Amino acid sequence: ALAHAGADRYIPVPQYLRPYIFKDPYLACIKELTDGTLIAVAFGQHPDVVDDYCGIIYLLASQDGGVTWEKRGIIAEDTKELPYGYGGDGYETTLTVAENGDLLCVMRMDMSVNPLYDNSPWDTMLAISHDNGYTWEKPVSVADSSVTPHIEALKDGIVFLAYGRPGVHCK
Repeated sequence: ALAHAGADRYIPVPQYLRPYIFKDPYLACIKELTDGTLIAVAFGQHPDVVDDYCGIIYLLASQDGGVTWEKRGIIAEDTKELPYGYGGDGYETTLTVAENGDLLCVMRMDMSVNPLYDNSPWDTMLAISHDNGYTWEKPVSVADSSVTPHIEALKDGIVFLAYGRPGVHCK
């Protein structure tokens, strides 16, 4: 698999980002940490699920300005409570870096569920890392719908979340 790295070149994407319903996994929400490390969200098929779609969200890191990427941590995975995993409608996941250095990642869930399963979330889910993305808290619901969620850290410790359908909502 390849990820777009500029107008005319592509870089290899590690093979643990196995696609399932999407042809090629890709990097999203690239951010820079204070030490110059680039981080990005990537979405792939859960490696333990081979017969069905089950999304897993990774955090990748680059120490060389985006030339190469390595898995830093798993943002969200669940094969027991969520039979289709995390990540929703493929890659509708965004990431921000808070003033205190925490990483906050929100993800769409409404396409990750099967209506036949009870209690599957259709919500916008939020996962937080306190250690630059090596480990993540279990995602929690922050909104009752989840189409195209976007999160951004603002000044003075304020975090802005937009999500939608029906309508567009802000928190």
